[in-house]
Amino acid sequence: MREIKFRAKVKNEDGIIELKIVSRLTMFSGGGLYYAYCENDDYEYRLDPSDLMQFTGLKDRNGKEIYEGDIIKYHYFYFADGSEIEKEHVCSVKYDDSFANFDAMDKEGFAHFLGNASDDGIEVIGNIYENPELLK
Repeated sequence: MREIKFRAKVKNEDGIIELKIVSRLTMFSGGGLYYAYCENDDYEYRLDPSDLMQFTGLKDRNGKEIYEGDIIKYHYFYFADGSEIEKEHVCSVKYDDSFANFDAMDKEGFAHFLGNASDDGIEVIGNIYENPELLK
């Protein structure tokens, strides 16, 4: 069974954005806000839905969990004209509502189905909040 969990983008007391694993999440009755408690933290955060990133259910080649908003090296092989071709892209991980799956979006905007890569073909190298320069 797939593990459902989230990571949240929160601001600490100094206004610095941090990414924390959510241990408890409650939706406000209006549907537009969430309240979250994060691991190793006693503070309750008030979050917009865009502050939450879902766990993909996948881990990279180093055993690190992959979440929406992560920046990854996506390494794969394909066949063309009878030859095996090796490719690597730096991509951001996004959820695709139209197909209900996670994609690795490369710099050109092409979506690579994240489930097609083997565990050793993905490496988390950062995230869109702390390392946006990796996508340039």
